[in-house]
Amino acid sequence: MTIAGYIAFGLGASVALLNVYLSWIRGPLLRWLWPDRNHSWVSGLPLLGFALLIAATLLPILRPLRVAALVLAVLDTGGPHWLAAVMVHQWWTERGEDCDDSLDPNRPYSRRELRRAGHGFPERGALCRTCKTHVPQFVELSDDDRRRILDLIDEDPLGAMSELEAVTGCPPRWAKIWVQHRGDARFKGPPCPECGEPLPSAGSRQCLHCKADWH
Repeated sequence: MTIAGYIAFGLGASVALLNVYLSWIRGPLLRWLWPDRNHSWVSGLPLLGFALLIAATLLPILRPLRVAALVLAVLDTGGPHWLAAVMVHQWWTERGEDCDDSLDPNRPYSRRELRRAGHGFPERGALCRTCKTHVPQFVELSDDDRRRILDLIDEDPLGAMSELEAVTGCPPRWAKIWVQHRGDARFKGPPCPECGEPLPSAGSRQCLHCKADWH
């Protein structure tokens, strides 16, 4: 039993230190050594090190090692306490985003929000007075990508939608809404020749204000 306790301590300590390195040390170290490279995140081993260290404290080993096992178990980022903390943090972050919706109705959508959007309609963004639809904005849509997609709309609207989906990760319906409104609910066409009010788009054949029709 004594040998099993030392084996459990040695393996558990190794796994715990590996998890600490991967979680807190590896990323900053690689960014410091090679700042121009992209470094992927590497996951550790959940629960294994924690379970071995707790088992070691229950077996007959030296008291200093038992204390060290408890300390390493607390520091092990693969332990259940760290996993629970991550889940609570994610829940709190998402809760904060939901609360922010009512405070900032025009806040751009993040990629994580878009993954949860499903097939519904956007609930944030400027509201088009014509179709009563919110025109969403996107965190990951850069100014260069925005100009490129806007230039593509007249030539290939379906291609513009595909580009927007690829850049932002938005659902197809949202891409269609954005492209139809050219990314801005305030987009209007030329003035109506009868009443002078702006038409819904450049290709409109009927005025929504005076109902003039020139089909």
